[in-house]
Amino acid sequence: MNFIRIFTIQIIQLLLSQSLFAQTNDSLGYVYHEGVLHAIKNKTTLTLFELKPMVRNNPAAFAHFKKARRVRNIGTAMNVVSCAALFYGIVTNNDTEFLISLGVSSVLTSLNIALLPEPYNKAMLACINEHNKKYRVEKNWE
Repeated sequence: MNFIRIFTIQIIQLLLSQSLFAQTNDSLGYVYHEGVLHAIKNKTTLTLFELKPMVRNNPAAFAHFKKARRVRNIGTAMNVVSCAALFYGIVTNNDTEFLISLGVSSVLTSLNIALLPEPYNKAMLACINEHNKKYRVEKNWE
């Protein structure tokens, strides 16, 4: 029962995002929300789909972007497997299978929460910094 509450809270936290101000119109800013770094531009939080075209022309930033996207995809896959294990545990009639699937689901969710935000945040921060560095060079601000 606690897992369902935790999973529901995670979904709500994922859906809620904050919008903050970027430094200039073309540069990227960032904000940490619930321990996860989000890129922002023009007062709007960017998704990975929105960020990709912006960093595609910069090879260094795009390499960091791909690493961040890979980490996010691993987390999504872990969440899907965790939900599948939980669903299997709910529909089964065997108490042992229920407890095993509940344990697998909780371990995967815990690993996802504990291990994946840090590499994602590092890669995303490096992507934003590389993008802004190239932008400053193009505008001769350095």
